[in-house]
Amino acid sequence: MQLGEIIRGFSEEAPANEALLACNDIVLFAQVGEAAGRFEETVGEYAAGAVRRFANLAVSEDWLALMNAIERADDPGLDCLTFECEGGGLRDLIASAIDRGIPVVIGVPERNLDAWRTFAGEFAVELLDRRGGVLRWLEGLL
Repeated sequence: MQLGEIIRGFSEEAPANEALLACNDIVLFAQVGEAAGRFEETVGEYAAGAVRRFANLAVSEDWLALMNAIERADDPGLDCLTFECEGGGLRDLIASAIDRGIPVVIGVPERNLDAWRTFAGEFAVELLDRRGGVLRWLEGLL
């Protein structure tokens, strides 16, 4: 099975939920359930969303980390889903920082801006001025 097929298969709620249950990892299921609750989603919706967000927002380093995670896997599909639900694309780290009131600066390639805007919603502030824009933004937070 190719990675593209795995990602397509898990981009829908029902298969993602079934695969997550098949992992038999109660800790992972609880973590995904907690994260899903924060976003008012079911576990299946959150898992499928994690796969879609990763596919749309991941940069080269994220894809390399995913490939390394599934290279030695007994079940690449389950390892792919686990990696993405555990925040392989840094989504949970960003959410944690936002929950704690820590400003987060993220460079987003132009090709990913639409997906980023959908993901970040009202929490995003776009800084188009590359020189000094970030400093002015940070100063405004103080």
